[in-house]
Amino acid sequence: MVYNSDLFNGNVQAIVRVQENHSSNLLRTMILCFLLLVFAQETQAQNKTKIELKQAAQLSHDANIGEMQQIIGNVIFEHDGALMYCDSAWLFDKTNSLEAFGRIKIQINDTVSLFGDHLDYDGNTRIANLNGRVLLKDNKSRLTSEKLIYDRDANTAFYNTGGMLRNEKDTLTSRIGTYNAYTKEVFFKDSVVLRNGSYTINTDTLMFETKTQIANFYSPTYFLSSKNKMYCELGWYNTKTDQSVFQQNAYISNGKQSISGDSLYFDQKINFGLGYKNVVISDSLKNIQFKGNFAEYRQSGGYSYVTDSALAIMVEQIDTFYLHADTLRVLFDTAQNPQRVFAYHHCRFFRTDIQGSCDSLVYLVVDSLINMYYKPMVWSGENQLMADTVVFRLKNRQIDKMYLNSSSFIIASVDSSRFNQIKGRYMVGDFVLNKLKTVYVDGNAESLYFVMDDYNKLIGINKTESSFMTLEIDSNQVSSILISGNPKAAMSPESKLSFNDLRLRNFNWQIAKRPLSWFDLFRKQE
Repeated sequence: MVYNSDLFNGNVQAIVRVQENHSSNLLRTMILCFLLLVFAQETQAQNKTKIELKQAAQLSHDANIGEMQQIIGNVIFEHDGALMYCDSAWLFDKTNSLEAFGRIKIQINDTVSLFGDHLDYDGNTRIANLNGRVLLKDNKSRLTSEKLIYDRDANTAFYNTGGMLRNEKDTLTSRIGTYNAYTKEVFFKDSVVLRNGSYTINTDTLMFETKTQIANFYSPTYFLSSKNKMYCELGWYNTKTDQSVFQQNAYISNGKQSISGDSLYFDQKINFGLGYKNVVISDSLKNIQFKGNFAEYRQSGGYSYVTDSALAIMVEQIDTFYLHADTLRVLFDTAQNPQRVFAYHHCRFFRTDIQGSCDSLVYLVVDSLINMYYKPMVWSGENQLMADTVVFRLKNRQIDKMYLNSSSFIIASVDSSRFNQIKGRYMVGDFVLNKLKTVYVDGNAESLYFVMDDYNKLIGINKTESSFMTLEIDSNQVSSILISGNPKAAMSPESKLSFNDLRLRNFNWQIAKRPLSWFDLFRKQE
């Protein structure tokens, strides 16, 4: 291999020049950093102002114990715009610090002032350590503690041996606290208690805005008053207006009723509340719950309503009644007992022994009456009951009577294609153990039922017409029929009847609409 010496020498010289330039740049950079550091230190030293003595009755200097001045009587110091008052003090010129005793006052600004029995103040760091009966005042509140550290650069006061904040209405105590003189906010930590005319509040972490008198919560928080108990893990409470917003496992309870949800708004003065997402309103005395994704509660107005996936749950001894509608509205009496439940639009309900569907429903809690309106349908066992309006009465939380008013129709399936049928103007059904036992028909009574022998073989189809009719039901089958008022009756073999002959007029079998479980109530209807 042949080397080009000129080229080699040229590259070496180029590398040397680069290294020289790099070393030169590095040296210049180091010199510049050094000069900047020196300049910063000089500037910082220049910015450190000396504590200045403005007034005193007596001053003495003892060279034997260092550069220190003893100052006595109506002492006033000034440092960076803050005035400091005390009975006596030691001023240390070399360290630019002082130690003060008796009736100490530091006027931080126009709105914030500090008081105490003993003060250590560092003029270089601008940090004041106060001990004794420490008091911090602004134009809205008073903060007291045995020990307090005030940082003038950060405009904050700090204590960790216990403190108390007071204003016209509120008292807050905690083991640890930080006060921001600029924002007028106080952060409380550890064993926090807030007391006012409405509540006693216990929490671990709280931020209080002295300007607005709003308390903000960031940990499990418990509220207790003569009327309500409340809980949240995040939220705020305005101590001036008694308005609040609670989040994260939030609930409000008055002993009889409670409301919980992802987010709750509550106005204590007018007893008005709003709930958002996963809202549950519970009545412990009546064992009723109302669920939805939005709720409004008015204790003074005596009502609540729930919407967006609304569901009412009425817990009973032998079963549970579930009611779903677009909107549920509950009316309370003056003792906050539920009196009426209104269900509006696309209403459906489910209980193991009875299910129903209609547009609107009213449940009279005291009378145990359920009124169904606009295309009501009820299913009980194998029976489907329909009318213009349907009313059924509960007794001991069981179905006792059912009233079908105008265009009444009962259909009971024998199998998938055969149906016993009763129709008339009005009907009353009696129930025993939640099973239909007797049906009274008043006006234009008609019936069609399949007569079976003891071996459950078809004998024939019995069709009757009369003004009045009484039918006895056993195991969802017609066991006997009593007709009066120009009766007509005929027994025919099934082979002699057409499909239309096996259907009374206005026959409308709607088994597909029957809710099969409580969560089936939310199934979209065709």
